Amino acid sequence: MFRKFSSSILTKMIGIYLLMAFLLIGVLGFTIAGACKQELLNIRLNQLTEKAGAVGQLLLHSSASDRDYIYSGVLQGIVDEYDAVLQIADKNGHILEEYDGERYGVTGLPEKYLDANAVQTVNNGGIYAILNYHNGTYDTVMTTVAVGVYGFNSAEPDYIVALHASDKSVDVAYGGLISKFWIPCIVIIGLCVVLIILLNYSITTPIVEMNAVAREIQRGNYGKQVFVTGSDEVGQLAESFNAMAEELDKTDTMRKDFVANISHELRTPLTSINGFVQGILDGTIPQEEQRKYLEIVLAESQRLSKLTREMLDLSRIESGKYTINKVAFDVNELLRRVIITLSNKLEEKEIDFAADFKEERIYVLADVGCIEQVCVNLIDNAIKFTDKGKNITVTTEVADGKARISIEDKGKGISKEELSHIWDRFYTENKSRSGNSGMGLGLSIVKRLLAEHGQDIHVQSQPGEGTCFWFELDLVSKNSKALKL
Repeated sequence: MFRKFSSSILTKMIGIYLLMAFLLIGVLGFTIAGACKQELLNIRLNQLTEKAGAVGQLLLHSSASDRDYIYSGVLQGIVDEYDAVLQIADKNGHILEEYDGERYGVTGLPEKYLDANAVQTVNNGGIYAILNYHNGTYDTVMTTVAVGVYGFNSAEPDYIVALHASDKSVDVAYGGLISKFWIPCIVIIGLCVVLIILLNYSITTPIVEMNAVAREIQRGNYGKQVFVTGSDEVGQLAESFNAMAEELDKTDTMRKDFVANISHELRTPLTSINGFVQGILDGTIPQEEQRKYLEIVLAESQRLSKLTREMLDLSRIESGKYTINKVAFDVNELLRRVIITLSNKLEEKEIDFAADFKEERIYVLADVGCIEQVCVNLIDNAIKFTDKGKNITVTTEVADGKARISIEDKGKGISKEELSHIWDRFYTENKSRSGNSGMGLGLSIVKRLLAEHGQDIHVQSQPGEGTCFWFELDLVSKNSKALKL
């Protein structure tokens, strides 16, 4: 499966790079080759134009006695050199003499005329030229040049010299250029394939390894890691993958611990409830003591209910189904209610409780129920882990444009090593700062509820000296209507 995955990536990469190489080399190569062919044709055109002009000068300056030896021989030499047809015509285009590769020279051709466009161009003082076209008369690709031959002080040409040269030599040269062009192309493409294969090992090998590690994680083996070989995007992906695997390992460990702890937390009260109820039903517990045991059953059932509620609240918050309804209210009044609610616990532990409200009223914009739950959890947590006779202080003040609420206790404190873990869900290594359920949910809920308000919670603690939690809330402008609590 892994080899198939790698081959699939490699095949795609080779295909894409080869396509790019063919396009690039093909476009550049044929553009350059086409330009070379055009240059060869232009050079040939200049040569033919010079030869046609030379023939015209020879016509003007040769005598009758020269025509049989020098004149005809020179013309035939030009025809043989350029594989051409040489025609000499009068100014009207009537061909007077014609030379080609098969005939030494033919004169008196009354039925043959030059192309009308060529005659018109030359009579207008120009040079007629047409490159690399198919000549139907000779059934081949040719280049044609026609120039005028002017006598002394002559306004009109005395003769028109036309050369129809075959372009086979140019095509042969062009074909040779193209054939040589493919040699470096094949070399370049071969190098591209080698480079792609090498690149495959640096890109697809980590991906294949990540796929293998992902399958191990799927089987529950979270300890596997991907070997990081570089700092590029693939290396960064491997590092992120390793971090994800570590987080999954950590979450799985906490989940297992949570299941074990929650099983214990549920089993203990359920065993008590079951035993006491059974004792009441079968008469083992005397009637006069039944009320006492029923109160224990009620307390245990309330603890189970609270634990269940906290788990549901945390699940709703993390799933995004917890709706925040912000209103304006006096946070001092809210704290007074919370303190009254927890007054029995404060009295039972003989805790010296102080409320230090820097201002009479501090109006904030937040969800009343959420902030009440935050305050209950924090104060109840402080009560739970503060020794009898010690102090707890709740402080509210306005600082840096926000309302700041602090809960400080003189309890057991938290070690530096554990401070970074107290917000973790299910964290129970040190139950001294767990939430009300004893399952490490209370502080996790507090942090997430404040996060829903766009706020954070802070903590300072020293073992044996106590702990201080504080958080901030947005203030309400003076013109806003406050909620009466």
